[in-house]
Amino acid sequence: MTTQTQSVPSPIKGLVFVDDSIADADTLLKGLNPGLDVVFLDSARDGIDQITEALRSRSGLDSIHLLSHGEAGGLTVGTTALNVNTLDSYGSQLSQWWQSLSDGADILLYGCNVGASSSGFDFVNRLSQFTGADIAASNNTTGGAGDWDFELVTGSIETAVALSAEAQASYASNLNIITVTSTADSGAGSLRAAIASAPAGSVIKFASTLANKTIKLTSGEIFLGRNITIDAIGVPNLIINGNNTSRIFQVGNSASPVQATFKGLTLVNGNGQGAQVPGMGGAINGANFVTITLVDSLLKNNKAGRGGALQVGAGAQVTIRNSVFDSNDGTLTNNGKSGGAISTNSAGGAGGLGFLIVENSQFTNNKGYVGGAIYNISSPVTVRNSTFLGNTSKREGGAIFSDGAGPGGAGTTQGGTIYVANSWFEGNKSTDGGGALYIWSYGPDKLRVEDSTLVGNTVTPGTYSRGRGGGLEVNGGSVTLRNVAVANNVAETQGGGLWVETRLPVTVTNSTFSSNRVIKDAGGAMFLNTVSSPPVNIINSTIVHNFAGRANGALWMNSGNKDSITLRNSIVAFNRAVDQRQNQVGYTPRDGGGNIEFPAPVNSGPRVATNSRIVDPMLGPLMKIGDDLVHPLLVGSPAINTGVKASNVPTQDQRQFTRDSQPDVGAFERGGLPTTGGSGNDVLLGTSANNSLSGSGGNDTLLGLGGADTLTGGAGADRIVYTGRSQVEAHGQSTLAALDRIVGFDATQGDRIQLDYNHNLLTSERPSGLFNAGLKTGATLEQAALAAYNDKNQLTSGAQAMAANQAVFFRWGTRTFFSVNDGTTAFSKTADLVAEVTGIRLIGSDATAGTLSVSNYFA
Repeated sequence: MTTQTQSVPSPIKGLVFVDDSIADADTLLKGLNPGLDVVFLDSARDGIDQITEALRSRSGLDSIHLLSHGEAGGLTVGTTALNVNTLDSYGSQLSQWWQSLSDGADILLYGCNVGASSSGFDFVNRLSQFTGADIAASNNTTGGAGDWDFELVTGSIETAVALSAEAQASYASNLNIITVTSTADSGAGSLRAAIASAPAGSVIKFASTLANKTIKLTSGEIFLGRNITIDAIGVPNLIINGNNTSRIFQVGNSASPVQATFKGLTLVNGNGQGAQVPGMGGAINGANFVTITLVDSLLKNNKAGRGGALQVGAGAQVTIRNSVFDSNDGTLTNNGKSGGAISTNSAGGAGGLGFLIVENSQFTNNKGYVGGAIYNISSPVTVRNSTFLGNTSKREGGAIFSDGAGPGGAGTTQGGTIYVANSWFEGNKSTDGGGALYIWSYGPDKLRVEDSTLVGNTVTPGTYSRGRGGGLEVNGGSVTLRNVAVANNVAETQGGGLWVETRLPVTVTNSTFSSNRVIKDAGGAMFLNTVSSPPVNIINSTIVHNFAGRANGALWMNSGNKDSITLRNSIVAFNRAVDQRQNQVGYTPRDGGGNIEFPAPVNSGPRVATNSRIVDPMLGPLMKIGDDLVHPLLVGSPAINTGVKASNVPTQDQRQFTRDSQPDVGAFERGGLPTTGGSGNDVLLGTSANNSLSGSGGNDTLLGLGGADTLTGGAGADRIVYTGRSQVEAHGQSTLAALDRIVGFDATQGDRIQLDYNHNLLTSERPSGLFNAGLKTGATLEQAALAAYNDKNQLTSGAQAMAANQAVFFRWGTRTFFSVNDGTTAFSKTADLVAEVTGIRLIGSDATAGTLSVSNYFA
């Protein structure tokens, strides 16, 4: 919901609420009368809630104007169908409106036919009773091919129409609703017939009886040649099926760049190959300069040669919100512009003001030749609050491929921006470049990635035998990464996390690069192929546990650009390469101060920074805290309060937790974590001392980190973690000498033990087998543990000894324990993990079983 105030000051005596599904609203509002504020209603949210919220801050209003679509006895605002059947459910909100109104205030309802028939009469009168206002409504068509008169009124209406006579006369669309009542492909009551007869500006809705029904197209695609909204919100599980023979909707043509809005639709089995414009847009194809808005919709199992689900031409303006694209296929032809789910095409500068906006949406298991989920050319792209999971590209860009962000392409001086925020990219795959993102920029184009995660993406060699940029590859333009996690990505040749080549500035701030891998060559975390003049600034970032198959496990740079790369307040540690002399870097970049590296270079290898401190940064494992993947600083870390202050040092950390006056080194500022669990999903970190950590509600993660801890998960599916950079470190956190006590462990509600041997909680090292040894005797716990290792299965006759890396539950007296063996067969009181779990709730009949399922107890 947004508010627009008159540019010429005048007393505000009325509010005009405009549903954003209204076609050509700008045309109308150019003729808005003085003294009115405009509030735009988000068509993806409850409209009555939005109006009530806007009115709370107002008083003394003489009028409210509702510009929305209508039908006999009702109107639609946002996702709300307000009619005689739903008025009572909104009574509490409607009865608040009078507090914002003056005595004798009017409410004008502009939707078509709202006051028509007896239902319209009842609706208007009851609305007046709830709000205490006089009501005016139309009983015929409002807008083009109609009028702007209010034929039905209650009380005395003093308020004039909000729009000038010129605006009324120039408006070609209208505000009516047509209802589809049949699942037939054609004929009376069908969707095809409704669209064919709908005047411009109409909203097409569906009868509630069509819930859980399918409309199967048998006579080809449906053409939308006028501004239309198709709205199935409130009619659950209505499916429109392209029958695998044609696309579902063709929006506009070269002579008709229309506006189309799709809400609450499920579009499946569309086939762009069999359509009038062959090969494009399996579910929806948009002509040049169309405007398409897709809200609360599912597009699944559609296919085409370009844009498996959706394709648009030059200059198209596309907005996707709260929608899912699943298992769409854009590989039917190899045209270089496929896009598994979406393809835009504004090549050659013809795109004008086209754009793509994706918000709160999900892309899963789509596949394309270029761009597993999205292919974009010469248009700005904005992606917010969205997830990209398991998409595949046969060439570049496992999730997103973009070739230019501005309208001009190569040689342009007018750039655009590819902006990604609060989004998650995981398990996407490509060849040649960009496991998740492949961005090719021209001139002043910009890439900004903020508050996002790229994890577990992969790139292998393909057509050009490159295989670089496991997380993302960027060619040209300026690059900004802020509050980004790039982890567990794999590239065949270069840049396990990031590969970049540009002549413009690169800035990496508050970001974590962890456990990325390059199989053959260099740059485990980053491959920085920049030139000597523009700056590359890496600030308050954590670059750890990355690997390169040849050299530079952390950062690849060259002799020509090393002096333009500045490292400040950053941790570079535990990175490895086959060439151990270049475990972390091959050249030393500029030292901006406040850096930590560890361990020291091998064989007089280059330092990470000239004056960096060589000291163990004391990090926790890579883990998810809130929505962020981070390595938290542990108590006593030398990174705490040892960063330098500078103008480009961020005031918040990667989690947006406020840094104190003396910033910590790395992406994580120590603090912001509870010491005792609450109702949410909490992370509780111990110290090297004996700790007592207690979760409460929610799915908590507990890391004692020292010996003899008491760990209580509480309610929820909790995780008890034993972590280290090796099995020895992880097992050492609870041994016979300093035994943890785990209280209230309940496997039936999802409690699990996680073993982490590589400082990375995104991966797990489970035991190779799990057994119940039953009751064991012995004068000491050590003797009981030895007995369990010698005979691990209480049901099998004859001694069965534990093998390496297996685990066992056993009882000793009234107490219960578990132990995890190391890589040897014998029990070791110093190397094998042992913890007490007295009171554990086992699954099913496991208390009397001999062999247990590992996954029931270990994450």
